[in-house]
Amino acid sequence: MNDKRVSRRNVLQTAAVAGLAPLFAAAPAEANMARPGGERGYARGPHGQVHYHDNQGASAMPLLLLHQAPMSHRQFDAVYEPLKTRGIRAIGIDMPGFGMSDPTPFVPKVADWASSVAAVLDHLRIRQADVLGHHTGALLATEVALQFPQRVRRVILNGPFPITESERAIFWPICKRRRSISSTGPTALICPKVSSSAPSSTGRAPIRGTSLAFR
Repeated sequence: MNDKRVSRRNVLQTAAVAGLAPLFAAAPAEANMARPGGERGYARGPHGQVHYHDNQGASAMPLLLLHQAPMSHRQFDAVYEPLKTRGIRAIGIDMPGFGMSDPTPFVPKVADWASSVAAVLDHLRIRQADVLGHHTGALLATEVALQFPQRVRRVILNGPFPITESERAIFWPICKRRRSISSTGPTALICPKVSSSAPSSTGRAPIRGTSLAFR
């Protein structure tokens, strides 16, 4: 048996390769269709129409649900009704280019999506909300809180990807090799071009890893 020590580098390499598998799996046909029940609509965003699903819960403080790439608001199908039963108004938003929302006319960074979330809040006349994000949505939830701090009460991050500069130096070359499979396909979604030096619109230092350009 090979007595090979398991290093953090090995773990990052394995995670990068293993992470590709689910992205190439066939997505359910309903993934890009509106969820039945509740209320759905469109907000006029900075890059086109932004689609959302509102479970119409009774809480005064809504909970925004931000999906991972390459999914949609349907990622949260299993929780809309349970949350409503508990009196929580949950609103799932399709990010530009996903689900039923219009795409951006350019290659976006996560920071570019934040204004689309604010557009939904404006459309629904919601002054402030709690924001939950999963994976890519966790990066976006952080960006929304940075750009619109008065609109966010709490941020809930599920599966974010906080890494150090040295770890990023390991991870990025692996991504570049995997990107050769397809420059526009699912691989590009987990191998973003990092722009960690981009300042946030609030003037504060950006949170590490939140400014990503999917290419």
